[in-house]
Amino acid sequence: MSLNSRAMKYIPTSNKKGKQVAMGFAVEAGEIEVISSAHISDILCEGNRSFVGVITRTPHDVLPCGDYEAYSENDMVSVRLHESIKAANIGSYQALYLLNDGELEGVNEELVNDYYDLLFTYKPDIVYTYSPLDRNKEHIISLKALLLALSKLEDYFPEHIYAVHFDGEGYIFDEEDIVHLDVDSRYDIINSMLSVYVSLSEAGNALYAADTAFDLVNHMVNKRIDLKQFVSSMLEKVKARALENLK
Repeated sequence: MSLNSRAMKYIPTSNKKGKQVAMGFAVEAGEIEVISSAHISDILCEGNRSFVGVITRTPHDVLPCGDYEAYSENDMVSVRLHESIKAANIGSYQALYLLNDGELEGVNEELVNDYYDLLFTYKPDIVYTYSPLDRNKEHIISLKALLLALSKLEDYFPEHIYAVHFDGEGYIFDEEDIVHLDVDSRYDIINSMLSVYVSLSEAGNALYAADTAFDLVNHMVNKRIDLKQFVSSMLEKVKARALENLK
């Protein structure tokens, strides 16, 4: 595997491996646990499952506030990285990758190649990413880069690609179009991971596990999906239902 020269790999003490592999591709530290909690909590109870996390951006704009008020910005970057490592240890990840990219201004070849190399190496059965309706532009760039990387895979493809509703917007869609992610049965495990991000909660950005997603595999043709068409179709169904109910 040949990732960019800035990339770092952390192997948790558990280094838990299993036949079923899932990968979460997130932009920021902390977001992996938000979108992938359902699977991460499962691996602690299911002996044949494992998880690999990918953080795309270097921690940035980490405000020193609350208990960290006296810290420098560089100190806060280290704090956020250590929080990610602590979460990976609690979740018994197989591995955690930090690609150390800067601001995601658009899909670029390096990002697609990094995502491809990781997918090719681990061949995950399940992939967690962001919903195409996400409000964050960098989340959408990460999603599009991931879909490009997936389209380049040969002789293998994930069984599920969960595009998770990071902002909780999933419940406006029809039941037949969404997947419910089980984040309730093992809430204590999930909360123990999310609670390590003290630097986020001190800044007023508490994390909550996302519990609905689209399974993009169900909407693909030849490993590809037209995101604009897919979003338009989903929103048209919501609009039609709402207008029908208002009659």
